[in-house]
Amino acid sequence: MKTPRLLLPIVLLVALPVTAQLTLPRTSQSASVTQTIGTTNITIDYHRPGVKGRAIWGSLVPFDTPWRMGANEATSISFSDAVMIDGKEVPAGKYSFFAIPGQSMWTLILNKDPDQFGAFGYDPAKDQLRVSVRPVAAPHTEWMRFTIEPVSPTSAIVALEWEKVSVPMKVEVDVPRIVWKNVDSTLTSNYDQAAMWALDSNDRLDQGLIWADQSLAKGENMFNLWTKARLLQKKGRSREGVPLMQKALTMARGNVPIEFVNVLEGSLKSMQADVAKETLAKR
Repeated sequence: MKTPRLLLPIVLLVALPVTAQLTLPRTSQSASVTQTIGTTNITIDYHRPGVKGRAIWGSLVPFDTPWRMGANEATSISFSDAVMIDGKEVPAGKYSFFAIPGQSMWTLILNKDPDQFGAFGYDPAKDQLRVSVRPVAAPHTEWMRFTIEPVSPTSAIVALEWEKVSVPMKVEVDVPRIVWKNVDSTLTSNYDQAAMWALDSNDRLDQGLIWADQSLAKGENMFNLWTKARLLQKKGRSREGVPLMQKALTMARGNVPIEFVNVLEGSLKSMQADVAKETLAKR
């Protein structure tokens, strides 16, 4: 039986192997930057256009018009926990990151629709936050980039840098609240970690001592002995901490690198000095 002439092209197409999608380089390549503040991740995904000798501000990028902060798909910014920007809380999540450039002030925008191409579908009604920032002069940057620079244990500066302009925005994270929330939810198996966080953050020290005791009840080791001793020292009870430090040192010697033994010895000497001062004060 002959195949009808009109059906022959269809038969041939079906018989051909499926062709893989062709991947080609984009003029403005994709990039991503992530920074952790406390335990919170801040991530920016964007595409990097070049200056290429062009006039940028007020020309290629018009003033007073929403801009995607890059090329191709709209730039996005995401937070793994809630953050504060300009005194306002921004819930955890992913946002499109737009700007309205101006000659002296910029408006930076976090929009609740994170998956947009350019700013063509930008809807102000979906804005989560708008913040006014002042651009600053900067060394020439040929390929647009974002940076996230920590400025303290609880904050970072997110900055767009392109041509000879830098546009900064401060992001703040309530690290203690987030960490304590995590601590409270996982205490049953992490008493030692909880006690160490109380010590490091200098917060909830009395509770930290309880957690240290709960860790010690599961089995003494040089680390939980050291943690409890330092908590006692912070509470002004170095005399009680000295025997714990001595026990921790006995466990450590010959079992850990000498550098860590030296750290423990330093803690013991500090507590012994506290005890000596206390003894002199009572005379």
